[in-house]
Amino acid sequence: MTNPRFLLLLTSMFLIYTQGLWERITGFSPTTMLILESAVWLYLLLSIKYLRKETPGNILFIVYLCFSLLTSILNGSGTLAWIKYIRYFVYFYLIFLTLYHTHISHKQWDLLFKLAVFLILIQGLGAAYTTFILNLRIEGYVGLMSSLGGSTASIFPLMVISLSILVYLFNTQQNSKLNLILLGFVISASLVGYSSGKRAIFFTIPLFLIIAVILSIHHFVKRPSFYRRLGILIFIISLISPFYFLGIKTTKGINYLISGNETNIELLQNAFEYAVDYEGSVSYKGLNTGRAGSTAQIVSQSTKNLNLFVFGKGYGSIKDESTTSSLGVLYGIVGFTRDIISGGWIVMLLTVLILVKVILTNRSLESKFTKALRLLILFIFLVTHFGYSSDFTVTLKINFLLAILYALINSPVHALCLESILLKYFSKFENVEDPPHTICNGSPVIF
Repeated sequence: MTNPRFLLLLTSMFLIYTQGLWERITGFSPTTMLILESAVWLYLLLSIKYLRKETPGNILFIVYLCFSLLTSILNGSGTLAWIKYIRYFVYFYLIFLTLYHTHISHKQWDLLFKLAVFLILIQGLGAAYTTFILNLRIEGYVGLMSSLGGSTASIFPLMVISLSILVYLFNTQQNSKLNLILLGFVISASLVGYSSGKRAIFFTIPLFLIIAVILSIHHFVKRPSFYRRLGILIFIISLISPFYFLGIKTTKGINYLISGNETNIELLQNAFEYAVDYEGSVSYKGLNTGRAGSTAQIVSQSTKNLNLFVFGKGYGSIKDESTTSSLGVLYGIVGFTRDIISGGWIVMLLTVLILVKVILTNRSLESKFTKALRLLILFIFLVTHFGYSSDFTVTLKINFLLAILYALINSPVHALCLESILLKYFSKFENVEDPPHTICNGSPVIF
């Protein structure tokens, strides 16, 4: 990659994951967003020659652009509302596309990895400052990456912790530096979730830890070393479990049914009962406020109205209280229902298909680890997009790092670089096909 493009990539990455810091310093000036998006625009402008190359999902992406534009005309949204609605999803796909076809040197991979590690770790420092120095737990504060974060404070910890556990379980080498970094990731992400006071992390993270173990144990069922590593993980979880239960006791919402005298089992039971009640709750006006109830209501209403089913109610319409009220919803719109309301079912399905295509289409080396990695990311996307939030499509906070990861593990351009990482840290890969190898200028291994 040329130096100007690479510098803009690093700059975009840094600004995206420190956006919240600049927002707080500048008092939420729109200039912050303008600078951030300008860096992304300049990177894509310098990468324009790659945009016409065949890439997983590119036909679907073109269809998505055309049909979503058509719906913006037919549902009266207008071009500006359409651009504002789709831009982060478009940024994500184009960043992935350009990285998929770009040769990246050993030194550049090193810098990318190191910056990624730094940016993940400083989120925990930002969260710790908010919690322990300012003595605040604010839902919108997501480390240093956002000051209006909301659900990002749940998805970011879920993604980071789940992938860290998967890497730890699959890593077949004794590498204390890597293990320390993974531990730092877990601590940082946990602080982000706790500082923001998000309730979902107490349910989703344990679920995906189990999924990560299942994906791992399937491949290592006969290896004693894996069970030693799993035993260490269970021991660490048992040590930190008091902090988990402390989090339940001190997090607003799930602690409403708690008197303080419950056993840990009773704490979990009360938290679960609260979550179930909340998912199906309604306001005093009879509007759905829980995600499960709102999702069922939107699906039901959209399948009864042909115009809503095909074209939606307009981009940005979910911000209009009259629109959501007419659907019987006050709160609880998740990723796929946001798309249904805004652009209809076809736009929603195209969005999901593009992301699934990008995640799963591999034209590079294959290994047990990369198979499990793709499946874990896919499960996280499906659960969150259909059951929790739209973070995979309305922000780059989750998808920017993932775009880099998808390019690394799925593109034949990076096959030799991926091979060196697999051989150093994970079980020996098994070739599914012989991908075209390119020069990597060494091994991009930084830990």
